[in-house]
Amino acid sequence: MKTITAATAVAVALAAALTACSRSPGTSTTSAGSPTSCRAQYETWKHGAAPSALKGDLKAIGSAGNARDILKLESALKAAGKDASTVKADPPPRCADPKGYYEQILAGITAAADNVRSASGLSGLMLAVAPLKNIAVIGPKLEKFRKTFARKRRVPASAS
Repeated sequence: MKTITAATAVAVALAAALTACSRSPGTSTTSAGSPTSCRAQYETWKHGAAPSALKGDLKAIGSAGNARDILKLESALKAAGKDASTVKADPPPRCADPKGYYEQILAGITAAADNVRSASGLSGLMLAVAPLKNIAVIGPKLEKFRKTFARKRRVPASAS
C-alpha cells in the first residue's frame, strides 16, 4: 500500500507543477500585430479544457490513492493518460516551458496510464505507477524556474 500512497504524493506534486509556470518569459504576436506576453499566452493555455481536465484527473488520482481505492485509482490513471495525450496535442507556449518540463511530466503520466491498461491486480497497479515516481522531481524544478523568472521580471513602479 505504500506505493499507492507514493502515487498519491506524486499526483499532488504533478497537479502543482501544472500551475507552477504562471510567470514566464517571451512574447508572440497577435493577429493585430501587437505583442502578446508569454504570461497572457500561458494563461490562455492554462485555462483551456485539456490542462483543467488533467489537473482534475491528478486530484482524482490523489483522492483514490489516499482512500486506497484501487478501482478508482486505475480509472483516474487511465483518464489522466487520455488527457495527457490531449495536452500533448496542445502544448503550453514554449516561452512558458523552455526546458520541456511539461513534456516530461506528460510522458510519465502517459507511461503510467499505458502500464495500467495492461496491469492486473494490485501488484500490477503498483508497478504501473512507477513512471510517476520518476517524474516527481520535475515539479520542484518547474516551480524553481517560475520563481527565478518572476524575480528577474519584476519592473520597478517608477519604470512604468
